[in-house]
Amino acid sequence: MKYFFAALSILLGSGVLISMGAHEEGPVTKLSLPAEALTGKQTNPQFVPVPAEMATRSGIKLELKTLNKFKEMRAEAKKAGIDLFVLSGYRSFADQKRIWENKFSGKTKVAGKDLSTEKNPRNKVLAILTYSSMPGTSRHHWGTDFDIAFSKNNQPDALLNRSWETGKGKEAYTWLTQNASRFGFCQPYQESPEKRNPRTFTYGYNEEKWHWSYKPVSRDFTIAYKEQMDGLKPAGFSGADTCAEFYEKFILNVHQDCLTTP
Repeated sequence: MKYFFAALSILLGSGVLISMGAHEEGPVTKLSLPAEALTGKQTNPQFVPVPAEMATRSGIKLELKTLNKFKEMRAEAKKAGIDLFVLSGYRSFADQKRIWENKFSGKTKVAGKDLSTEKNPRNKVLAILTYSSMPGTSRHHWGTDFDIAFSKNNQPDALLNRSWETGKGKEAYTWLTQNASRFGFCQPYQESPEKRNPRTFTYGYNEEKWHWSYKPVSRDFTIAYKEQMDGLKPAGFSGADTCAEFYEKFILNVHQDCLTTP
């Protein structure tokens, strides 16, 4: 019997390239994404504005499927007396570069320190990486990840783990840990970097109770990033050469909840 192989490449509106092959053993599907989509350098028509009543400010965008599921989850949370708001969503490479450069230059302090006084580039980069991604590596580039708040007006407090450990913050976080997975959401940065993937990664982002991800889409981005890792080395921002030592670890050291099949 002759083997038959057919390949079809379809560029979807989301910028996702799917290559499908078929032979007598059954279909084979490989999902790949262009580098521009992975690194925040591509405008995606599937990024849509978060409605004003669901966000802490105007102008926030999310990937369409992510936003629709967030709406469902938010409605369910409200039945339990929990208010959820999107604090930050999609960020372009330029957005992330601005955040990074402000910290690198000392314009924005990091843990109360002006990093322009730090002479060791390795120490400087690792200090910023405590919570801020290097440009081109942020999960926010994908539109699938967002920072969440439990009040429309608690933006600064929402980005502190301790705010999610008492009062309304604790109520919201407890509800999320018990229910968010039903809607496809996971928390990429649970626990400390060392505990998240023991014996695999030493470096990684600290715990972020406010950062959630829509796994049915973001998991594919994580896999695609890993497959193209050699071609996605940091570039185009201050300290990029130093970041090359760490970028793989920070991208891939996410909780297993975000890597299992949706």
